[in-house]
Amino acid sequence: MLRRGGVIGIFPEGGRGRGDLAQAGRGVAWLAINGGATVVPTACLGTRATGQHADSWPRLRSRMVVDFGAPVDLELDASLPGRQRLQHAAEQIRTTLGGHVHDASRRHGIPLPTDIPEGLIGT
Repeated sequence: MLRRGGVIGIFPEGGRGRGDLAQAGRGVAWLAINGGATVVPTACLGTRATGQHADSWPRLRSRMVVDFGAPVDLELDASLPGRQRLQHAAEQIRTTLGGHVHDASRRHGIPLPTDIPEGLIGT
């Protein structure tokens, strides 16, 4: 899909978490490196309030915002072994996305949930 110029959307946390990207997997970095993909930070705000289950739906007519940031330019060190390069790229993406989500939350006045939702895979 990526090599054909398509788009893939991924939740780096593995599902609907707090949105702060305190933890994120390496899948996005792997796709960016191996698929030649550009990573576009995207904040999906207002999808879950604090205390709601991971499978819950936003209330009818609740305010939601999808905010796109500038593409991430990965700084890849070719001298690093593959796993270290992947981990370094994943950390660059995590910090960039986390910063974008916090900035978008502040700009739009939509707070992030303060809890990790019950039912989130891996909790």
